[in-house]
Amino acid sequence: RSVSFHPRVSAQELKRQKMARKESKRKSRSVKLEQRGLKYWSACTLMYSQSETEQSLKASAQRAQKERAMRSKMKWKEMLHLYNCLRAPTRRQAGVDEIDQLYGQLRKACAERGNINNIDREGFWRIVGQVDMPMTSANRLYSGFDTERRDEMDVRQFVCTLRLFRKYGTEPLTDKLLAMFDFYLYHDHTGKLRRADIVALLQTCAEKELDKEVLDRMAQKAMNERLGTKSLWAVDVTKEDLAAMLADNPFMLNTIQRQLDDNMPAH
Repeated sequence: RSVSFHPRVSAQELKRQKMARKESKRKSRSVKLEQRGLKYWSACTLMYSQSETEQSLKASAQRAQKERAMRSKMKWKEMLHLYNCLRAPTRRQAGVDEIDQLYGQLRKACAERGNINNIDREGFWRIVGQVDMPMTSANRLYSGFDTERRDEMDVRQFVCTLRLFRKYGTEPLTDKLLAMFDFYLYHDHTGKLRRADIVALLQTCAEKELDKEVLDRMAQKAMNERLGTKSLWAVDVTKEDLAAMLADNPFMLNTIQRQLDDNMPAH
């Protein structure tokens, strides 16, 4: 009878062979994942995702844009809720402008976090919660302005939208826009705003990207005709300039009025 003899293998060699087998299996799995789509490493875990096609990327972008539009649209209903809370008889004080008072509180909160114009969700709730607005409504309102989900809201855009609710249907739109000019001028003592701020102010009622682009072109054209062609960062627009541009461009004013009427919920 034949007898087979196996050479003696050291413990170190056995360990090396075991590691080699594990590496072979890992490479085999990696090849299979690579054939199915992209691969990447996160910590020490192998993960994969299917390759993005042009069609899927476009669909994803459209979904994201639709979600942003929905979050932005819902702010008008919640803003009316806040406006009614501010105007409640139990809160009214003689000689106190409730919108100016709220704006001052928001500005103070911005300064405390070291940011001139932006407030986070927590700071916003601490202030708005004092006017008896439910947290759910306040969160929806905040999300309507923080459409990119960066946990930042521009308090100028917020208070300008709130200002539109005052005397809606009776106060001329020009008067509303000129009052909004002062909110943007809060930290400036020159009496002039950047052209970019004027564009943002006039886009307050624009919810769709196309509407924003249309007003961007209208506003820049009006400023260039009155003040000369300059960068959007030029600080040269006074309240008198804004009033003159609105008077000279009735189509632009009518466009903003239409947007406001479309967004304004029933009182």
